[in-house]
Formats: sequence, structure tokens, C-alpha cells
Amino acid sequence: MEEGNKYRKRIVVLRNGEYLFDQTVRMYTGCTLTGESKDGVIIKVQKDGGLSLYNINGGGGIRNLTITGDWSNIAPNPGQMEETLTGKGGHIMVNMKGARNAYVDNIRIKNSASHPIWISGNNNTIRDVEIDGAYNKGGGCQGYFFIDGNHQLITGCSITRIRHISLQNTTSKQNVLYKNDFGQEISFHNSDGGDNLIEHNRITLPTTLSNDYYA
Repeated sequence: MEEGNKYRKRIVVLRNGEYLFDQTVRMYTGCTLTGESKDGVIIKVQKDGGLSLYNINGGGGIRNLTITGDWSNIAPNPGQMEETLTGKGGHIMVNMKGARNAYVDNIRIKNSASHPIWISGNNNTIRDVEIDGAYNKGGGCQGYFFIDGNHQLITGCSITRIRHISLQNTTSKQNVLYKNDFGQEISFHNSDGGDNLIEHNRITLPTTLSNDYYA
């Protein structure tokens, strides 16, 4: 999955089984990482592991697999809004910073250290993604599904037990969140860039959320 013409427009298939990622695996433009099935392919993330679509442009993505944080034998406490994994406050499970025309489709992300997905760039699609749990949900930007950039489509997703679904930069504009199931609030607390469409979502706010949310 290194950059170069011979690796472009390739599909990398993971057969059903468990895989340990203790370093970040970076995908490049035109490359897709796909699992044989979402339930059968389990990527366990430790140390600095994760998946990155950083700065890809013009196609490529991740589909049909499960990514789970292998940080602790104890699941994250949904009501604990603080850092519980030392040094992992900024860890990203799926890094889509600067990505353009990329996608994440039909995957599950469980037990993130901090951010399950951080997306910026433009014209990206996140579809049918299940996100459940983050250990570090303290202040200072932890535990976010962070939506930045423009013309991102988030649809068919279920998200719960993190800190925020966040559109909070002035560069976050003209994004669409459509027909999702959120057990989580949507935050704009530093102001978005406007013209974001939030439509036909089910939003259920659990009692475990802190009181300083924005819905």
C-alpha cells in the first residue's frame, strides 16, 4: 500500500480473521482496503495503530470490516468524560484529514482511544458505519467524530458513547448528515461555516452525557 503507480487502483482483501495493527496503515489514492465480511474481519488496534486515508485524492477507501481498540480488558465507561488512556488523547482510528473523494463504507469502529473518525478535505462519503465507544472523552478535543471540510456525506450511520459528533470549525460547511441513528448530540460550539444539512436523523440523548452538550 505504498505510494507509486504500480500500487494505484488496487483492492486489498483481508480474509476473515483477526489482524493486529500496532502501526498506522496508510492507504493511497485509488487503493481500497476491504474485508471479506464486516463481522469476520477484526482489526485490533494497539500502540500507534490505525487506518489512514490522509490526503488521498480521487478514490479509495475502507469497507466491510471491524476496527476495535485493543487497549484494555475493560470497555470504555460511557459516562466517564475524562482521559482514561494516558498519552492517547489525540489518537485517531480512521484518519481522513485532507482526503478528497474517499469513502468509508459498512465498517464498525469499537472502543476508540479517542477519535473514531476525523474527516476534513471535501467530497467524502461515510456510509453505514457503526461507532461505539471511546475511552478518552475529556476536554481539549477528545472522543470526537470530527467533521471538517465541505461536501461530506454521512448517512446510514449509528454513533454512540463518544463525546461529540462535531461540526465546529468555520471550514465545516455544506456537509450532509442524513438518515443516521445517533445516540449522541451534534455540536457546533465553536461555530460551523454554515449551510450544513442535518435531516431525517434520529437523535437520542443518553443520561450518561455531560450537561454541556449542544443538540
